[in-house]
Amino acid sequence: MAAAVELTQPAVTKILQKFASLGLVEILRDARDGRNRPARLTAAGFARVGDVQRSFAPAFDRLLAGWTADGLEHLITDLTRLTARMDQMEGGAVGCPASNA
Repeated sequence: MAAAVELTQPAVTKILQKFASLGLVEILRDARDGRNRPARLTAAGFARVGDVQRSFAPAFDRLLAGWTADGLEHLITDLTRLTARMDQMEGGAVGCPASNA
């Protein structure tokens, strides 16, 4: 998880502990690996995610006003391709592709 959000493991642990104290996530124990601590959203966490997503709706409505369905479909396709390409790049530095790219 830490690598996915480009934070250190201690930083992610601290954030998850804060979310757990707010009742937004549940931190579990992995019976096979005591070092591994899976986390999952609680019902309150899912509700908060929904609230945050809905809060962005007015901004996205203004941003995408006038776009056709076809234009939005192209945007989604292009952003998906861009994200996949960035994920393939070593070192995480945009503009510094891996030598084998």
